[in-house]
Amino acid sequence: MDRPRVAFVVQRYGEEVNGGAEAHCRLVAERMSREWEVEVLTSRACEYIERFENDYPEGLAVVQGIPVRRFNIDRLRSEAAVFSALDQKVLQRRSSIEEDREWLREIGPDCGGLHDYVRIHAAEFDVIVCYTYLYATTTLTLPIVREKAILVPTAHDEPPIHTRPFDTFFELPRLLLCSTPEEESFLRQRTAGAMAPSMVAGIGVDIPEEVDPQVFRGRYNIPGKYFLYVGRIQKAKGVDTLFDYYLGLPPAVRETYPLVLLGKAAMEIPGSPDIRHVGFVSEEEKYSAMAGATLLVAPSQFESLSMVLLEAWAVGTPVIVNGQCDVLVRQVLRANGGLWYDNREEFWAAIGLLTHPRQRFVAGALGQNGKMFVQKFYGWDTMAGRFQNAFRVVKDNNSAIARDGREFLARS
Repeated sequence: MDRPRVAFVVQRYGEEVNGGAEAHCRLVAERMSREWEVEVLTSRACEYIERFENDYPEGLAVVQGIPVRRFNIDRLRSEAAVFSALDQKVLQRRSSIEEDREWLREIGPDCGGLHDYVRIHAAEFDVIVCYTYLYATTTLTLPIVREKAILVPTAHDEPPIHTRPFDTFFELPRLLLCSTPEEESFLRQRTAGAMAPSMVAGIGVDIPEEVDPQVFRGRYNIPGKYFLYVGRIQKAKGVDTLFDYYLGLPPAVRETYPLVLLGKAAMEIPGSPDIRHVGFVSEEEKYSAMAGATLLVAPSQFESLSMVLLEAWAVGTPVIVNGQCDVLVRQVLRANGGLWYDNREEFWAAIGLLTHPRQRFVAGALGQNGKMFVQKFYGWDTMAGRFQNAFRVVKDNNSAIARDGREFLARS
């Protein structure tokens, strides 16, 4: 039998791309390519700091054996003052339909060639999987192919999701594939229940064979213990607050436990000798860093699923997370794999508990709980089965009559 043909549509794609939803897409595409004929449709962007830009060459490339078509970004986002004025108007729901449409294109990446390609070649794919509700690669593509579309929304409670264009957007796809029960519940509340059928899938975790904390320490001159942050280094991820809280720890604690940062910086990093920015690293180095860390910190207030927590737990490392993020707290509770904090004092208390010499068993037990949780619920065979089920739900209903997605485009 011919293998099903599945297109993945995402705002950025590549081994060098630093972003949770983008990494989620790449991992799923690579794993499901064993069962499906996979093609990725994306923009030319690699970086995303203030806007998407044309970084990669245009056209067809192959990434880990998967064909990736990168389309030109036709229009870059306006200067900050211009975009901010429009953004505030849309966020306050004082905008016109035309301004809403302009806002979606300004968010970007606005790739007319991608939308044309999907329109022309849609019949060649059995299912089209769109990643991330917010970006133009999804908002301007999904309505064209809604009858065969899966949306992986990576949604959380943030200002843009409450704008008028998203009042009815989550009704459009054939299926919503959420990352956590909290994300699914939030979307149901946001839409007052008027949304497409939904399932919870998540992501699989695969530990590379070459995981060695000592190699990581030696390569980056980190001699002993350390705390770890992994991800985009930016205020939107709560890293500014992390710096503030960490630098408030006693000097002796900071000297014993430097804060190591993995990821690309989109903000200024304090010039403290106790904060070490390693930068973007390979998967092997990332897992090696996690395996050697005393604990991993996840300071973001807005998440739909933290892959970083799952990866840290996979190598037995406990975590502390921002208590203002319900998704992260409930993820920690399900795994019994860490602690959370709501303010500076609670952050310090969590650090103290997990590093106290007489409480070493606590950190060890939390890390092992997390490891067992990942092994039980986030193995790739389990995840692949969930994505196969999602494919069958969509494919079996492809012949059903669907409301024309142009209605959304007309409103947004």
